[in-house]
Amino acid sequence: MKKEIFIEEQLLEELQKHQQQGEDINATLSRLLRERAAKGVNTKTKMYTINEAINLLGCSRSTIFRKIKTFQDTGGRQGLGPVCRTGQKTLFIPESTISHYLKVHTGY
Repeated sequence: MKKEIFIEEQLLEELQKHQQQGEDINATLSRLLRERAAKGVNTKTKMYTINEAINLLGCSRSTIFRKIKTFQDTGGRQGLGPVCRTGQKTLFIPESTISHYLKVHTGY
């Protein structure tokens, strides 16, 4: 379990570094996960669907999408993100994103 937690924290740190460089966070997350998989790094990051995120965060579907849009519009300074899009309509939210959001907004 410690190794998975470290990978999550390391991934979040990498994303923050790329965000500061002005890169698109969602594209960066997808790229980093692909690179890790190619290197054989454990990429078994827990990903949540929108419905699972609704249950975890206790808010509506429209609120989730509004928070994701806020994240994108503010360059990651506010909102919910990064997220991983695997298609036009398919979206997953990494466990690290949910954890970070809850930590910032609830203190847990």
